[in-house]
Amino acid sequence: MEPKIIAKQILDFQKTILNNFYATNTAVQDQGEKITKQILDPLPQVPQQTKDLVHNWITTVRQGQEKVKKFQDDSINRMERFIQETPQN
Repeated sequence: MEPKIIAKQILDFQKTILNNFYATNTAVQDQGEKITKQILDPLPQVPQQTKDLVHNWITTVRQGQEKVKKFQDDSINRMERFIQETPQN
């Protein structure tokens, strides 16, 4: 089999794994965020400053996940271009 085809198949497999991992991770994060808000928001004993801190933390985690996803997508796209531009033997 041709090396370019093998490299493309490996990259496609890795891309699928990363996309599935990201989707699973996002689903877990969404569920955790939902539960945290349901528990924390109605409690009058918890100061508003603490609630704001937790909400900011959730936002920061979400932004971090998006940056990681963008980095992964950019890296995979670079590898795909590299494979396409590599001359055949």
